[in-house]
Amino acid sequence: MHEFAVADQIFQSCIETANHHQVDKIIEINVELGDFTLVVEELLTYSFNIMKKQSPITAESELVITRTPGVIECNDCKKTSEIWFNEEQEEVPKEEADELDNFTQKVHLNKDLRFMSINLFRCKHCKSRNTNLISGKDIKVKNLKVQE
Repeated sequence: MHEFAVADQIFQSCIETANHHQVDKIIEINVELGDFTLVVEELLTYSFNIMKKQSPITAESELVITRTPGVIECNDCKKTSEIWFNEEQEEVPKEEADELDNFTQKVHLNKDLRFMSINLFRCKHCKSRNTNLISGKDIKVKNLKVQE
């Protein structure tokens, strides 16, 4: 559960910022969570709610999470597209799956690993799969609402 480690980093960052600015109380913590971080929001909130009780500065704070999309860049047309993890995955065409099956049999790979080399995200402009994920794995504390 990497959510606990993420919650700890958010907590430490908030405490450090509050101490630096001599803030007595943080009321709200606004976090942007990239869709490709694969962080479960409910687990992150749960973890943070446990952690926040360690300091009177954060004891009553609320964690507000906003999901942000991933962005892919196409190597063919050079354009970018916003993508969401759950919406963008699609079936691998049968001919590509068969080709991968043949390859995995030749090199004795586990068939469960065969799709790791296929890029499942298509460019929204030219439909190419020759893309790179350039953002969407970030977690940012955007701002804090404080009470002085």
